[in-house]
Amino acid sequence: MLTSSLGEVIDISAAGMRIAHRGQPRVEVGQGVEITLAFASTEVRLAARIVWMRRTGFRRHEIGVEFCDADPDTRTCLTEIARCAAKLAGFRPEAA
Repeated sequence: MLTSSLGEVIDISAAGMRIAHRGQPRVEVGQGVEITLAFASTEVRLAARIVWMRRTGFRRHEIGVEFCDADPDTRTCLTEIARCAAKLAGFRPEAA
């Protein structure tokens, strides 16, 4: 399972990701955040911006995140994480 410091990752690309968040989000649209992305034994910290949020149920939200200023090596790492997670978890990463 691919997780982040904001919740479970629903889908991901080299440019951003969609996160399932339980509880009241402590972020706002437009806010810059540092996100930790964890998969297996790999952990990546990224600067990101909250692009959108929507309520999906009682104390459940989805959060759209855009990665900021990721260098080419980090984007390559994100693409590989997305591919591996997709194979194991059954979700399809966005085209990088």
